[in-house]
Amino acid sequence: MNGRHRSSRGLVLINALLVVAALSAVAVLLLQTAQTSRIRQFYMQERAQTEAYLDGFELLMRRVLDQDRRENSVDHLREPWAQKNYQVEIDRGQVIGTTRDLQGLFNLNWLAGGDGLAGAEEFLQLVQARGVPEKTGQEILDWISEGGPTSKALYLARNPALAPPGGALVMLDELRQVKGMTSSYFSRLEPVLTTIPAEGSLNINTTPRDVLQAVMPGVSAAVIGAIVAQRKTKAFETDEDLAIYLQGVLTTEEQAKFGTGFFGVSSQWFQSNFTATLGQSRAQRSVIFRRAPKTGKTQVKFRFMRKK
Repeated sequence: MNGRHRSSRGLVLINALLVVAALSAVAVLLLQTAQTSRIRQFYMQERAQTEAYLDGFELLMRRVLDQDRRENSVDHLREPWAQKNYQVEIDRGQVIGTTRDLQGLFNLNWLAGGDGLAGAEEFLQLVQARGVPEKTGQEILDWISEGGPTSKALYLARNPALAPPGGALVMLDELRQVKGMTSSYFSRLEPVLTTIPAEGSLNINTTPRDVLQAVMPGVSAAVIGAIVAQRKTKAFETDEDLAIYLQGVLTTEEQAKFGTGFFGVSSQWFQSNFTATLGQSRAQRSVIFRRAPKTGKTQVKFRFMRKK
C-alpha cells in the first residue's frame, strides 16, 4: 500500500515538473517572440527614417538647383549642384549624393527621332571610345529603331519574355536588356549617355571630353582639349561668348556645322544619385529633375530606387 502511495506521489511530482518545464519553454518562446518583434519594429522604423532622409536630400537638391537659376542663367561644373559627393551628416549616419547635368551627355533619343544633334555614326564612335564593342552599339541602335529590334524572337524567348517596342527610351536602365550588354559595358556607357526628351542644345560647359569628340567628328583632339581647358578656367556664360570662341578655334566649315543651336551654356535636365545610411539601414535613390526654363523652378520628373 505504502509503495503504491509513493509511486502515485512520484507520478504527480513528475507531471508537475513537466508542466513547469512546458510553461518555462512557453515563457522563453514568448520572450523571444517579443524581442524579435521589437527588433523588427526597430529596423522598420529605421528604414522609414532612412527613406525620410532621402526625401530631405531630394528637397535640398531641388532648392540648390532653384537657387542656382536665381543667381545666373549659366550651368557649369564649378557650381554647388555639381559638387561631387555632396554630403550631409545626420544622427548615426549620413546622406551623400552626386548630381550631373543630363544636357551635357549624349542623348540616345536623338537617334530614335532621327533629327537630333548627332547620329548613329557619332554614337558608335563614342561607344568604342568607352571600350564597348561596336557590335553592342549596333544592338543598342537596333533596340531603339522604329518598331523595335529585328531579332524580336530572341527577346521573346527570354524568361520572362520581352517585347521591346522600339523608339524613344524613358530610362537608361532599359539598355541592360539589350543583347550583348554586360554590367561592365553598362557601367562604361552610363556616365556619357542619357534618355531625356530630344530637345534643346548640348551644354558645352558640362559635356565630357569623349562626348565632345564624338559629336564633333573631324575636329582635332587638340581643339577639343582647348575647349575643355578654357571652360575649366572660365565657363562660357552666353551663346555669344561661345560663338566668338568657336570662331577662333574652328574652321569656317566646322563653325557652320557646330554653330547656333548645337551647343548651349545652360541646362534644364539633371539627375541626382544619392545614398542614405542610418545605423544598419542603407537606401539609394535616383531622381531626374527638370528645371522649367521660364520660372526656373525645379520639378521631379522621375524617381526610382537604385540597384545596390
